[in-house]
Amino acid sequence: MKIMRNTLCKILVVVIFALSLGINSHAEDFPQYVDPGVVMNYKQDNININFLGALSADVTVLYCNGRLCIPLFTTAKSLGGSYVRKGRVIDIAISGTSISVPVDPEQGNRPSVFYYNGVMYISLYDFLEPLHFVPIVNTVAKRVVILGNHCDIDDEFLTSGALDSSTALLRLEDIVADGMDPDGNYDVGSVEKLRFAAQYLYARRQQYYIAWVPVYKNPKRNITNDLTLDYNLYNSYFLYVLDYMTDHGGHIGLHGYTHQYGEDRSTVGNEWGKETPFTVQEQKERFVKAKETAAKLGFKDEFFEFPHYSATKEQLMMAEHYFDAIYQSYRNDDNSVINKIYKTKRSGREVTYIPTPADYVKSAKDREIIIKTLESVVKDQNSVSMFYHPVLDEKWMYVVTSGRERVWSYSHKGILPGIVNYIGSHHFMFATYD
Repeated sequence: MKIMRNTLCKILVVVIFALSLGINSHAEDFPQYVDPGVVMNYKQDNININFLGALSADVTVLYCNGRLCIPLFTTAKSLGGSYVRKGRVIDIAISGTSISVPVDPEQGNRPSVFYYNGVMYISLYDFLEPLHFVPIVNTVAKRVVILGNHCDIDDEFLTSGALDSSTALLRLEDIVADGMDPDGNYDVGSVEKLRFAAQYLYARRQQYYIAWVPVYKNPKRNITNDLTLDYNLYNSYFLYVLDYMTDHGGHIGLHGYTHQYGEDRSTVGNEWGKETPFTVQEQKERFVKAKETAAKLGFKDEFFEFPHYSATKEQLMMAEHYFDAIYQSYRNDDNSVINKIYKTKRSGREVTYIPTPADYVKSAKDREIIIKTLESVVKDQNSVSMFYHPVLDEKWMYVVTSGRERVWSYSHKGILPGIVNYIGSHHFMFATYD
């Protein structure tokens, strides 16, 4: 009996040791995400900049980490402005408005002010936004027209909910730089409307999540668009709008890496799921590549969303290794769905699952359907959470140039205004889950 007990003990020790090796090996199988640090990449270009329909200048610009950046003093002077240095700040005055620009560059992969070959540059976004101007981009003519930003919406229509409102969640879906593809959704005009939709949400004090696809691919047209590699006027404008969104209530997350595989184009195809062609190691590497793309552009990813929610339990647990939040419902072992915010530590770290029980707007005609779905979710006391494709509302947004202003309006018949009005009437506001 004693011999048998000793033998069993030895077997148990061996089993425990083997299991521990397996666990450690499993942990080491994950390619580690390492922050790429601050790296500034530049590309020179020539762009015509027109200011308020009057002054025009051909400007040698830099794309820095994808952003369009202009020589500060040359551009200010060309546009009829003046500047004066006061200590560590430079005051710029143009057309009756002024901004203060710090002399010392900020550290980060999202450029603001920096020096290149002894010349001081500023990103177009950081130059225009404080002055309340907007750029109108013509990628064919390589021209940027700068106009005033005029919102033609009644103040009553822009009223926001009470500060003590309950939290609802909104995700803007399939945001991707696909405008150089004839099959894409976000050409320059659509990107401009996306910016004004973001301004509308900000004016109504609504926060939201941005489901961004880092790299766009359309294999059938041999198109790959990586914002960290492809520096051009369209991509810089797309980043201009992403910068505006993340500065005004938007919280960016990763919606896959390319949101496709095989011959499918991004946002149409899957990337994970049972049918994925990628090996386990390749799947893990795609999580890392997505995070690296965001970091190289100066964005901090706040969640991950599997394309079309297509993921096995094993793939979900892979994502839990890299992300603090996964934007879909959590499933129990019996496959039942939890339609409320749920936290789990099953992978050894706390991860939040964010469901969308209110589902999404399936077409431009479905405004009333989503309202009824929201009614049901509120009644069932599930998380008031949904997602929405901004391109569906384009026909309800009006953008025109009038004199020196870019005038925009958002019809009360639009899907987004209807949703915001409905949740506000039930004492909800779009905010963040934490």
